[in-house]
Amino acid sequence: MGFKYIFKRLMAEWKANVWLAVELLIVSVVIWVIVDQLYVQTSRVNEDPGFDISDTFLVSVETINNNSPEFDASFASDSAWAENRREMIERLRRRPEVEYVGLSRNSYPYDGSNSGTSVRYISEEGDTISKKGSMVYRVVSPDFIRVFRYRGANGETPDELAELLEKNPAAIMLSSNVFGEDFDMQSLVGKEVERYNGEYEPVKVSAILNPVKYTEYDNPVWSTSMVEALEPGSGWFNEITVRVKEGMSRDFIENLLADSEKQFRVGNLYIANVQSFDRIAHAYTLGRQQATRNKFIVMTFLLVNIFLGLLGTFWFRTRQRTPEIALMKVTGATASTVFKTQVGEGLVLLLLVTPLAALVDINMAVMEMNAYGNYGYLEWPRMVACIGIVLAIMAVMIVCGVAIPAWKGMHIEPATALHDE
Repeated sequence: MGFKYIFKRLMAEWKANVWLAVELLIVSVVIWVIVDQLYVQTSRVNEDPGFDISDTFLVSVETINNNSPEFDASFASDSAWAENRREMIERLRRRPEVEYVGLSRNSYPYDGSNSGTSVRYISEEGDTISKKGSMVYRVVSPDFIRVFRYRGANGETPDELAELLEKNPAAIMLSSNVFGEDFDMQSLVGKEVERYNGEYEPVKVSAILNPVKYTEYDNPVWSTSMVEALEPGSGWFNEITVRVKEGMSRDFIENLLADSEKQFRVGNLYIANVQSFDRIAHAYTLGRQQATRNKFIVMTFLLVNIFLGLLGTFWFRTRQRTPEIALMKVTGATASTVFKTQVGEGLVLLLLVTPLAALVDINMAVMEMNAYGNYGYLEWPRMVACIGIVLAIMAVMIVCGVAIPAWKGMHIEPATALHDE
């Protein structure tokens, strides 16, 4: 039994098979739309967000109200306030369980408050390449990079990036996707670009970062960013983030708050709250999590219904062929041959329909009727992967729809089957 034999059988019943092929075509396109949505959502959530929040915490520092009896007017000046902030940071760094203390302005993940800027690059040939739209502008200390474990696009470790930021405080770091996927960002290292700060001004690029998203649900294309050094010794930052040593995060919040009154009351400053980034991330993405879960439930429900419909079609088709199966056995066909013939017809029909379905899928992607991926609606690796997944799903549906009735038909005595007919 080969492809030619099965193809002849299909052509012999071409009228019935044309309608079955149309059904397979429609089902294939519908499943592709579902698979494409799930593929984009799943791959986006599971790709590297560019940061690591394990064992990290956000420390909130507040100032005693000037109407409070505990308020000390001798610490009310800006210089005293800044000095007290620096002292509090040093005390945090000296705690035995703390690994790094990062300082920043509007820069940590899972926070809707951020700053924006834009950059452009003028090549040696005089061509201007601009970042379309705004990009996230992060002002951070070197240890902030160590806290969230940023990595360089050229394989730089967090420590190497932090050292670069410390040695070159006037330079900036850019994410690798600032000018799109086709531009070689590594070629900008050591060169000057123009950063917008009221007007465009030249600034040197010290490193290229892997894209850093705000949440795992964000599209990396929309997560372009620039990192600049926080002025050394500055007290003007609004975020204190901490990474504790591995295995010491469990009781960190309770222990720190227990010691806060004795060890972290500096001037008019005190630690008001400590939150783990795991909790911050859960609260910030709760709505996205629920929306994603609901989408998966709806699409899984649709897939199950499609599966049952297609399974029923092939089940009914195979049951109708019980007398034919009996005749095949009478003429000497083995059970294995019968089974392969029945399953093979469905799979060959699927293989014939798949190229047509793929053309429809590609056309829908060109017309932007599917999910937007990382770099557009039509991404060839994703398209090929989704078509392959759809082919596998439908093959399983066909095999399941044919296997059971075909197996039952093979075990019916030919005389009985023909008598019933």
